[in-house]
Amino acid sequence: MPDPGRPGRGPADPRRLLVDGVGAARLMQVATVGGTGFPSICQVWFRPEFEPDRLTFLSREDREHAVNLRNDPRVAVAIALEIPAGLGERVRGVTLSGLAREIPDDVLPDAAAGFVSRWPRAAAALSRRAARVRSRLYEIAVVRWVLFDEVNFPDQPRVEIPGR
Repeated sequence: MPDPGRPGRGPADPRRLLVDGVGAARLMQVATVGGTGFPSICQVWFRPEFEPDRLTFLSREDREHAVNLRNDPRVAVAIALEIPAGLGERVRGVTLSGLAREIPDDVLPDAAAGFVSRWPRAAAALSRRAARVRSRLYEIAVVRWVLFDEVNFPDQPRVEIPGR
């Protein structure tokens, strides 16, 4: 039976909705675990890549989440695909679990070029001559996505999608 929100196209493809939605999003919230065992969360600008599923973000190496990642690479991420106008409106978002790392120097030029293509102002922060506390690029390898989409899947909005 065709999906009413997609006339003549059949049921919505969760993977396609995920790729399109994350590709259009700009900010993500990254949760890390610190030395105290308590989680910490921050918001970062990011660049997505798919197959393999990776999210790249820029951060100063002295930020709490960057310090946490050096000790424990496990992360959780949340990305709003749409911002509802108010309580009771249908929700569309993505969460994920993954492993993060600082991008190593041998692949940094390509990663930096891709990130700067989306965020041109990042070029100055990635310069070797940047401030005494350097900004670095970090990469999250996605293990598992969870698409929560009450618009396209009103009866079962939570759809787990393995990372590729």
